[in-house]
Amino acid sequence: MGKARGTFVVPRAFDHEGKRFASNVNESIAQLKGEIGNPLDAAVTFRDLIDTGLVKRDIRISGTGSVIGGDSTSVIIGDEEVLDTPPVPTGLSATGAFQNIVLDWDNKNFVGFSHAEIWAATSSNFADRSFVGQTTANVFNHQVGTNQTRYYWIRFVNTQGTPGPFNSTTGTSATTALIDTGDINDGAVSSIKILDGAILNAKIGTAAVDTAKIADAAITTAKIADANITNAKIADATITNAKINDLSADKINAGTISADRIGANTITADKINVTDLTLEFNAATVSGATIGSWQNNVMRLLKVADIGTEPGVYHIMCRVFGGNGQVKTLSIVAGDGTYGTGTGYELRNDFAYSDGPTPSIPTANEGYAQYHSGQSQYWSAIDRFDSTNEMVQKDFIVRKVSSTSRTLKLFILAQGDGNNRQLSNVQYGVYRFSEI
Repeated sequence: MGKARGTFVVPRAFDHEGKRFASNVNESIAQLKGEIGNPLDAAVTFRDLIDTGLVKRDIRISGTGSVIGGDSTSVIIGDEEVLDTPPVPTGLSATGAFQNIVLDWDNKNFVGFSHAEIWAATSSNFADRSFVGQTTANVFNHQVGTNQTRYYWIRFVNTQGTPGPFNSTTGTSATTALIDTGDINDGAVSSIKILDGAILNAKIGTAAVDTAKIADAAITTAKIADANITNAKIADATITNAKINDLSADKINAGTISADRIGANTITADKINVTDLTLEFNAATVSGATIGSWQNNVMRLLKVADIGTEPGVYHIMCRVFGGNGQVKTLSIVAGDGTYGTGTGYELRNDFAYSDGPTPSIPTANEGYAQYHSGQSQYWSAIDRFDSTNEMVQKDFIVRKVSSTSRTLKLFILAQGDGNNRQLSNVQYGVYRFSEI
């Protein structure tokens, strides 16, 4: 028997097992090539798919007109096609109308046209152009508003997404028109034709509105917007005692009488009702995750919050709540020193300050720290904060004499019994008193 096409002759020197293996290989090759067996079991190649038109090689046209993928082994669905590179558009013109600019150009004439892109700018600089739209027609309407100038460029794109060159690097310009007053008949524009706020001061000639233009009683309180009458509209001394009837507390809005309106020493103690007198109290809660973690047996200073920048006397209430891990040898610190990592800072988060009866936190009247409580074991019953039920509160006063260029900050100095130990949270509240 002659050998099947695409197979090979089994060498006589093969042993019995080798000949049987080679025969099986020959049979498999012949089956895949469709030379034996059922043709439906034969293998199909990409070239077979190309020949039947089910797929095509991925061939495209570059922006310079060269063919990309002529020898490509990549295939995509569809018939093979090579489209024209989009040509340079010609005949672009721009015409300004009312609020719109109309563009038109010569018809496109190339294989594979998809659409035309329209680009515009407010100057003739080609680099400033931006995409404004696309169309399959050879006309485009661009709405830009009245008295507007635009510069335009267009280019064609084929169905493979390849853009062609722009019509020019010089923009084609047009300006939208204004309506001339001569085009408006007397009485043609009624109040319902004028949008709210459309008539500005610049649109009304000086002295153009006289009493004859304002009907009697036409200006009522409903026509005067809140705060539209300013000091400049009220002549000096025009409001007299006779014009003010029964000036009482309900006639004066809160916050409208400032300190410079009250004469020195005119408000005495008997004029102030202290029953409901309150002071501003700023308070907040900072989570342990925000404050950060302490490591095992390493004393670190961690910031809780910024308190204030104004000079004065600060009365600070601070509550510390333990967490699930144990934080120990804890103390409270407040100061306006610079804070951060490294020797350039007055208060550092990377320095192991000591604590206890003789703490090493640097203190000063200005800069560094102005207050250090010492370890909580010396002023409370708690030394180790190992649950959320462990809480201490400390009230203290700090005098800030530095300028607003420095910020008073609240800190916790502590260490962990184990790594990554955090407090549950720290609460604080602040009164500030100015010094006279």
